[in-house]
Amino acid sequence: MSKNILIIEDEIHQRTVLRFDMNKIGFSTFEAETGEKGIEIAALKKVDVIILDIMLPDIDGFEVCRRLKSHEKTKDIPVIVLTALFQQENINKAKECGVAEYIVKPYNFEYLHQTIVNLVGRPL
Repeated sequence: MSKNILIIEDEIHQRTVLRFDMNKIGFSTFEAETGEKGIEIAALKKVDVIILDIMLPDIDGFEVCRRLKSHEKTKDIPVIVLTALFQQENINKAKECGVAEYIVKPYNFEYLHQTIVNLVGRPL
């Protein structure tokens, strides 16, 4: 069974690149352009890991992560923040929300790939 990644990212170009990169290495993807839609997908689908942007049009990624971590069905899904926000205060806030890894854009694909594999294993 393949592993599924949920990409919560409002920028279509970023979503497209992430989908292409994840599909290329064998992961299936779901996509959401808003935090609310991402939370909904995470609760309804089998999601192994979430790639989450912080700056979203409806609710920020910190709130998305808090909600995911407080819901029984989604609390154990690892969340990787992928954002342009590099300030230490944002990194600390993300860690407090339960984020597994915080990666600043532009990101190194190999590092993101290895982080996902470390969290959920290789896709089949």
